[in-house]
Amino acid sequence: HIAELDRRRVDQATGLAKRLGFPIGPQKPLPAVSELAAKAPSALRERLAAMTARLREEINAVRHESSIVRSAAEALSQHVAGVLQTVSAAFASSKTYGRGGRVASASPIRSIDLRS
Repeated sequence: HIAELDRRRVDQATGLAKRLGFPIGPQKPLPAVSELAAKAPSALRERLAAMTARLREEINAVRHESSIVRSAAEALSQHVAGVLQTVSAAFASSKTYGRGGRVASASPIRSIDLRS
């Protein structure tokens, strides 16, 4: 979905750049929105400025939400690691501590029967 939106954005920007007289080609990157707006008629310039501001707001919101999801995923990962460490310690046969300060286990647990 994002790739499709980005493709459409590039198509629209390319078309606008061509209509405004910017050289477009494989070796020429698309001009920035500010460059397009500078050459655009005033009504279009205002629309571009409004869309740019809205897009910046949306990007900042997505970045914020992504950071929240990233933090939650990291916390969940740490919790799961702690649970696995506790389970490993409960099933460890040696009951000794390794160099990392954790209960040493001769072999990792492959499966646990949770029904019994």
